[in-house]
Amino acid sequence: MKRRTWLPGLLICVIAASAVAANLPDPWRAWRYSRSFPPGKAGERLELLLPEEVLQHSENHLDDLRVVDDRGAEVPYVIVADRALASGAVRKQVTLREKSFVRGQFTQIILDTGPQPAFHNRAALETPATEFMHWVQVDASDDALAWRILRQRAPISRVTENNITSNQTIRYSDTNARYLRLRVLGTSEQFPVTGAAVWFMPETREPAKTRIHAVLVPDPSVAPALTRWNAELGSSDLRVIEIVFESAQREFFRAVRVFRSEDSKEWEFVSGGQIYRFYVGDKVEEDLRVPVFPGAPARYWRVEIMNKNDAPLVDVRANLRRLSLAVLMIPEAGRTYRLLYGNARAGRPEYDLAKTLPSNMTQVLDPQDLAFGLEEATSNYTDPRPFSERHPNLLWLALGVAVILLAYSAMRSLRSAPAKSSGSDLD
Repeated sequence: MKRRTWLPGLLICVIAASAVAANLPDPWRAWRYSRSFPPGKAGERLELLLPEEVLQHSENHLDDLRVVDDRGAEVPYVIVADRALASGAVRKQVTLREKSFVRGQFTQIILDTGPQPAFHNRAALETPATEFMHWVQVDASDDALAWRILRQRAPISRVTENNITSNQTIRYSDTNARYLRLRVLGTSEQFPVTGAAVWFMPETREPAKTRIHAVLVPDPSVAPALTRWNAELGSSDLRVIEIVFESAQREFFRAVRVFRSEDSKEWEFVSGGQIYRFYVGDKVEEDLRVPVFPGAPARYWRVEIMNKNDAPLVDVRANLRRLSLAVLMIPEAGRTYRLLYGNARAGRPEYDLAKTLPSNMTQVLDPQDLAFGLEEATSNYTDPRPFSERHPNLLWLALGVAVILLAYSAMRSLRSAPAKSSGSDLD
């Protein structure tokens, strides 16, 4: 008698499948997935970060999220993200006092912010130049005689190859000095400047971000003048807000372009900027992030570094980041909870909780060091779509049968018509 060695394996598969499946109450069977909440303190805030799989498997841009307790009752919740934005910029009137040029060294611009001492930390140059990447040295003075360095090198750029990437904003440390001296370094010709602006931008807390797990795959088909990566996110609901780079190269200054697509064939330019690293003595100055505004949804992403005539960066990598999101709810004593998602028919819920909680709880991310359970498929899932949407092929089949029957009926009518007319003639 043959030993049925496949039975233990089948049993293990069945047990494993049941371990990652959940049986939901009847009102919630139209949700494909769920996760268990960890225990929380009754009556207190429970805030948990949303895993990436929730964003990928949500079928309605997170509008289908529901929280239910062990009785099957719906529980109010709020989606929390950092919204701690800075107050508006305070602009200062400036007068352009000097434009001068030392060939091969710098183009110099001196700005007068006026006699009233007010702080500023941003400047921008207006220029008709269309293709440039330069460093700018920023100095400040109270009398236009004695100067102190605010920033050794700050980047400005405008790249018009295929898509425009532009950044003329210069950041420097807070100062209330009346005079500002900007030196555009290394210019073989005078850098054209038609105007300038100066303002104060209050500091703000950076919103929390989460790295997207999708891998940016290098494209070996492009020429060395370009470094390109492509990524497929598996969903259009992952909103990329930033590209972060890494490289072992000591110093560099490169332009970056970012594209998105829904089919990986037609690409749309969405953002650009520059990345750089240089040393001032032993101190490193770098910015390896390129923001994507606003957070753009798309399934396919492409990131490019424009190397021009330089060799590609050494050991360079890039990754995508999204805004961190959390679910906040208030648990009751003795109850357990599940997060449900994956229902394209579910609309956005409205709860009083979002209006009764203080804004510092709903607009500033502060998750606990806890996590949702593993994703579980709904074992008793019922598709909420109408029969016609669930079985479109049957409708086409029925339509085809109806057409055939009508054609058959018409042919029979045509064949029988002459016979009847000939019979009447004989009479």
